[in-house]
Amino acid sequence: MSDQKLPQKQLSPLWFTSSDSYPSLKGEIHADVCVIGLGGSGLSAMEAALDADLSAVGIDADRISGGAAGRNGGLLLAGTAKFYTQAITQLGRDKVRDIHRITMKEIQRVHHRDPDLVRMNGSVRLASDDTEKEDCRKQLDLLREDGFSAQWYSGVEGEGVLCSADATFQPYVLNQRNALRLKKRGARLFEKTPALELDSGRVKTPSGNVFAKTVVVAVDGGLEQLLPKLAQQVRTVRLQMLATAPVPSLQLNHAIYYRNGLDYWHQRPDNRIVIGGGRDHDSQAEKDKRIDTAAADPSEEVQNYLISLLQDVVGVPADTLITHQWAGHVAYHSADLPVFKEVQQGVFVIGAYNGHGNILGRLLGRETINLSRGKPTEITDLLKT
Repeated sequence: MSDQKLPQKQLSPLWFTSSDSYPSLKGEIHADVCVIGLGGSGLSAMEAALDADLSAVGIDADRISGGAAGRNGGLLLAGTAKFYTQAITQLGRDKVRDIHRITMKEIQRVHHRDPDLVRMNGSVRLASDDTEKEDCRKQLDLLREDGFSAQWYSGVEGEGVLCSADATFQPYVLNQRNALRLKKRGARLFEKTPALELDSGRVKTPSGNVFAKTVVVAVDGGLEQLLPKLAQQVRTVRLQMLATAPVPSLQLNHAIYYRNGLDYWHQRPDNRIVIGGGRDHDSQAEKDKRIDTAAADPSEEVQNYLISLLQDVVGVPADTLITHQWAGHVAYHSADLPVFKEVQQGVFVIGAYNGHGNILGRLLGRETINLSRGKPTEITDLLKT
């Protein structure tokens, strides 16, 4: 398997399926709320707007969920991007505990709504060495002390801490389903419609304008390009993944986070292995400290690392075929918490989830609408940057 080469053309993510298409925006349109970026967070913001009896228009530069929202590893994890011990050191125990509790409820909410697309199979932080194993034991103690369900894990892969409240899901299909729900409720959705300029009350696109009292920028990867004022705090990076043909000889019951979260994998119900990570093996990106956000193509260097990881650590047989290879752009924030603020009157920004946006993004999408209406909730103070 380690001899496999990157294909001539990028393969689509495992999650991509045929889906409804939406028109591009042409002319002028008016709404109470305009959402820029139709991934999980943007769709959540639109749903919250409709729930508040506000008219909503959503635009996306690509297709709905065509960016990182449909190009991620399919993990639903409670908490922040940092592990519990590390997050406490940075943010304080009370804040970390409350964020963990609220994000756990959000995972349950997503599962309750779409149980056929979400598997409550938990995640294991698998220790890659003795130092990480010690931190895993500290994490287990802290989680239990704070009232969360967690246990020590020991399996064929190794040892670590098991968090049973985490889940895996099909990101693209779920987001497309949510878009269809919004369309049926009267939301106006437009694809292939990038935002060229935005001011208080107006968003300019190539073939038209959206006029709205509230503008929500729900963009992750490339956020600093759309809003250059964030360039000192936000950096876009490329995350890479691949998927295998079914591997029935393995039975991985939980999602795995390895090497302090730098690598991650899980097994789908059809026995395919989905694996991602290796960003620290992307030597050119780490050297440049930037990513060309015009394209999210997998690199041979990282993909070959992932193939070796599959064989040497995960235990996938060497003759297993690689069926999908893909990449996506996500943004990292220097404060290790998402960007969540009003940057000018009526213009709210959420994004830069540090590779952890599947749950935090949905929470902040809803919360941004609450904030714009003067109705902030508990999560506002916890995540506001």
